[in-house]
Amino acid sequence: LSRLAAVTAAYLDECYGDRVLCFGLCSHYSVLTNQLVEKEKEKTKKVATLSDDRLLMALTLHPDDAKYTEFRQYVDNTTKKAIQDVYGNFSTLTKPIFSQKMMTDLASEFALMLPTPYKAITAILYQHTLLKKNKRIKDNCGQR
Repeated sequence: LSRLAAVTAAYLDECYGDRVLCFGLCSHYSVLTNQLVEKEKEKTKKVATLSDDRLLMALTLHPDDAKYTEFRQYVDNTTKKAIQDVYGNFSTLTKPIFSQKMMTDLASEFALMLPTPYKAITAILYQHTLLKKNKRIKDNCGQR
């Protein structure tokens, strides 16, 4: 109680000399003050920049990661099939090897298998807001 001597004396008078109640009030005041300090620290953390090393470490795809290996194999198989489908056939220069559906499938698999890098890329390209908007539009159209 000596930390807040003047305030404590006032509390003690308000509590009619009940030291237990006064101690409880002081403890509660201390808890509330600490919570406010923690909230301010959280605001500072959210605003603080993320270091390049931490960002790089979080987004590095390790060759021995099972999900990365599985996705890489999926891309290899899809690419191999697309090339084999056009091999030996006449194909114009303007016709793409990968169809739009194949590209969409690759992007969907990337999002499912490697969600953290996918979210980082969409955030960097500012696509996350468009994806949320499109999802909201699709959800609203489906509810009609």
